[in-house]
Amino acid sequence: MSSTESKTIVIIGTLDTKGKEVKYVKDYIENRGHRTLVVDAGVLGEPAFEPDVSREMVAQAGGSDLAHLSARG
Repeated sequence: MSSTESKTIVIIGTLDTKGKEVKYVKDYIENRGHRTLVVDAGVLGEPAFEPDVSREMVAQAGGSDLAHLSARG
């Protein structure tokens, strides 16, 4: 694989509490010519931006639902 070949980099973060930081990392990676796939693992507040994989999808994949996880904090 060439060092100039674009890669997809997964970023997992809590977009409700660390959305600005995740967005910074996302933009940095994309500005370097790579693709990103953002996964939102937050359960408390609203995400700072639209992820590629929503927290609802993450909760469901883990056998739960967002309402249940949010209630537990």
